[in-house]
Amino acid sequence: MVALRHSHPNDLHKFCMKFFSEIHSISSGCLLEEIALQQVSMFFRSDPKWEVLEPLKDMGWRIRKKYFLIKNKEQSKERFLLSWVDLGPDKFLSDKDLQSAMKLLTNLSTPYLCPLLFSSTSESSALLIRPFSEKGSLRDQICKVKPRDSHLKKYCNPKKSQGLELEQIKLYGRQILEGLRLLHDSGLFFGHLHASNIIVDDDVCRVVDIENGMLGVPSVLRPAFTQLRKINTTESMDVFCFGHLLYEMTYGRPPDSVPVDQFPSVPYASAVSVLQSILSTEACKTGMPTLSVLIQTPLFSDVQLKHSEKLQIK
Repeated sequence: MVALRHSHPNDLHKFCMKFFSEIHSISSGCLLEEIALQQVSMFFRSDPKWEVLEPLKDMGWRIRKKYFLIKNKEQSKERFLLSWVDLGPDKFLSDKDLQSAMKLLTNLSTPYLCPLLFSSTSESSALLIRPFSEKGSLRDQICKVKPRDSHLKKYCNPKKSQGLELEQIKLYGRQILEGLRLLHDSGLFFGHLHASNIIVDDDVCRVVDIENGMLGVPSVLRPAFTQLRKINTTESMDVFCFGHLLYEMTYGRPPDSVPVDQFPSVPYASAVSVLQSILSTEACKTGMPTLSVLIQTPLFSDVQLKHSEKLQIK
């Protein structure tokens, strides 16, 4: 541990990820896997058209969330992703209201938010089904890894990761901002935006796991939220998360820490300008731009979207 005190932040991060992964697998992995399998088995007995193809072990970073690749027997060629997750400590809705809210998310038909195909909640957990993307998440594409591999194997030390081209940054960023703005205009919030929660299909970005806030599970950036006074609204949380995502799209990896005042050289001055407005010391002290202001920046304002109709969540 003495040697780690003087090591690079990335090295310490890798060590911590490996350490906690081992603790996770020893202390709780088997028990949670068993609970998840019990819940999933009960669900399939009540709805026999679904069939489990394989468990996707350690695909995500959450200890208390398990994934399964499944199929619908009536659509044998198509694959779906089933996830089982414990409700988190930030859950604020009653059980009845949570069921109603989750039902709303199964009826989404907007281009930049990925709908749930099925959801079921109990007093302590939720079971969710959504389409499975063979291409994986945006982070999988940035890191050039296989989507079905474990989280640790994919992201601990990716060898081939690199940032996106400017046109991709502009298009993807604008679509993600439109999805976030739609959520906030509808009185909803997210707080869980990161590259693993973005699916890209035919150059259309879709935000997934938008139910996380309702389920009460903590955000991966929650420690930063609690340390910065200017992150005091749900919109500022999503803007802050977007800054981290934009950094990863630009440089091929998330920032080591925030605030960030020295940005690596990159030929996209317009991207660095937006990053400074969100992640710099000045931004963290005085406040961050709104989603609407970000959309009007030179980086995103001239992006032509395929879906020009007014988006809404009913």
